[in-house]
Amino acid sequence: MDNSELLSVCVNIDIKTTSLQTVVQQCKELVKPDEKGKYQVDPADVLSVLVSKFLLEKNFDKYIEDKENYPIL
Repeated sequence: MDNSELLSVCVNIDIKTTSLQTVVQQCKELVKPDEKGKYQVDPADVLSVLVSKFLLEKNFDKYIEDKENYPIL
């Protein structure tokens, strides 16, 4: 998919606490701290990329075509 077909949308999602903890831990393991002990990575940005990738790979478009998946309406 071409990036020109993608939009960035700010939304609130519910995830388990353990999922966020896993993202933070993985970030710390993959990006070592700088000389001041700070990590130069934002886990929220990483989570955004992970969720976007998941939605693209798991066919979110097909999921949203099914009206049964709209229980809040």
